Amino acid sequence: MTTQLQIKDFLKQFESDVPTHLAYDWDNVGLQIGDSSIPLKGIMTTLDINEAVIDEAIALGANLIISHHPIMFKPMKRIDASTTRGKIVKKCFLNDIVIYSAHTNYDRLEGGMNDQLARRLHLTNIDTLVTESTLKRVKLLVYVPLTHKQALDEALIASGIGTLGSYEACMFETLGRSNFLPTEKAHPFIGSINVRESVEEVKLAYLIDEDQIALACNIIKEFHPYESPAYDLVPLLNEGQVQGIGRIGDLPKPVTFESFVQQVKATFNLEGVRVVGQDSKIIKRVAVLGGSGEKFSFDAIDKKADVYITGDVTFHPAQDAEQLGLNIIDAGHYLEAVMKEDVQSICREILMRINRDIIVDISSINTNPFSYR
Repeated sequence: MTTQLQIKDFLKQFESDVPTHLAYDWDNVGLQIGDSSIPLKGIMTTLDINEAVIDEAIALGANLIISHHPIMFKPMKRIDASTTRGKIVKKCFLNDIVIYSAHTNYDRLEGGMNDQLARRLHLTNIDTLVTESTLKRVKLLVYVPLTHKQALDEALIASGIGTLGSYEACMFETLGRSNFLPTEKAHPFIGSINVRESVEEVKLAYLIDEDQIALACNIIKEFHPYESPAYDLVPLLNEGQVQGIGRIGDLPKPVTFESFVQQVKATFNLEGVRVVGQDSKIIKRVAVLGGSGEKFSFDAIDKKADVYITGDVTFHPAQDAEQLGLNIIDAGHYLEAVMKEDVQSICREILMRINRDIIVDISSINTNPFSYR
């Protein structure tokens, strides 16, 4: 009989795919409301949380809502059920609803928000718009008895370890013998106290990023049979994954700004956008950053963008961009609604990986507060 999957166990898998450590320090990602120890019945993805979204989740039978924007972005000093957020908190607890947020960690994720925006625009030669750091690479060497090699390797690979460029599940193995003598304080999995043992083992080698070290160590401790597993973490000079925000790339063929604006509206199902620049300008190189990205306008200029797509652009930065020849499409925050479909795919892949048949719905509620006349 298959045991019920608790929400916290699903979220553990989700966080291996969308790590919370990628979020900015000022952000509040992860569990927002609810008891994650309850069984998972259904999942719904949404850009924002409001009462209508909660009602929709209840109607669909989804007890885990994954939003992009955190409902607890600003701390609550009190829970007053007569307020907007207080009503939401009350309704969640009365209906066993859990709310979880993947915000700037999803924005900064390779394959996350900004890659998905670039993909939908059919950009080529895609690069990071704003490089913030480059992860250091580490070689993980772990020594394990043959009896437990498969379980340990599968657990490491399932967590995302073993990725090398466009290849996944990369590992090199070497057979050898391990020799050890358990002391009186030991509780050996193999062997006897004060008797030196010689055991056939295999050395597994993986290339990992420095931010995967804690994850790898936890998996080794969980799946390795020895009370003191032997493993090495060897720093390398290889450059690892570039971490940053936004993407820049080229259109398949140049178009006028006027045509490109219509393309953006159609692609992202937007009623209207605010624009800066001449309609007749030819657009080839495009920078895009979901959310509030006006402070990165000069990065778009430095990387020779013809147009910059973002949200929440204010008056004077828009003037500066215009004077410097950068066209802007302010598509607002609702541009990020693409995450509903993309996070649905991530959740479905996880459930398939762990062999669970749970429905993942997309919220149909339009949470955009703006309308266009």
